[in-house]
Amino acid sequence: MIQDDLNQIRGVVKEEIDSALEPIKGTLADHSKKLDALWDQTVELTEDMTEVKETQDSHTAAFKRIELKIEKNSEDIEKVDKRLTETEGHLGIVPPPELTLTR
Repeated sequence: MIQDDLNQIRGVVKEEIDSALEPIKGTLADHSKKLDALWDQTVELTEDMTEVKETQDSHTAAFKRIELKIEKNSEDIEKVDKRLTETEGHLGIVPPPELTLTR
């Protein structure tokens, strides 16, 4: 008799637990779908960011090459300006202000 009562109580408890879990299972399934969608978007964005990073690295390398060329050109311009200024001074030539370099 006690065993029958225990089995009956177990059956009722199991039914109650199962019925209480049904809404939670539905919510869990909904959240899993949303997480899957977010994961797919994250993967896609990560792949896009890899492409952006590669492009950025390429542009950075190009800008560094340009920077080196500009520095070299600036040095060359300063050398030519120095030679020209000395020559103009020796010859007594006063250049117009719009043709002089400012430092």
